[in-house]
Amino acid sequence: KKKYKLPPYTVYVLLILMNCAMSMWHVLGKAMLRRGVDPLVLAFYREVLGALVLLSMAMGTGQLKRIKHWKSFIITHLL
Repeated sequence: KKKYKLPPYTVYVLLILMNCAMSMWHVLGKAMLRRGVDPLVLAFYREVLGALVLLSMAMGTGQLKRIKHWKSFIITHLL
């Protein structure tokens, strides 16, 4: 097994980045709703973006091989 040794400040950097991403999503969503975009479309974008981020993280750490039914997971997540 590979063990990933990360610097101790990595957690704090990731928390700050996630906070910025979550804040940016609210600002972007408010601007899009003012322009008349359907709220279901914004929810769909959020789900697809979240699925892609989690999939890329699983692929990057090699955890995707441990998921037995990853194809059906992706298909049901997008439906």
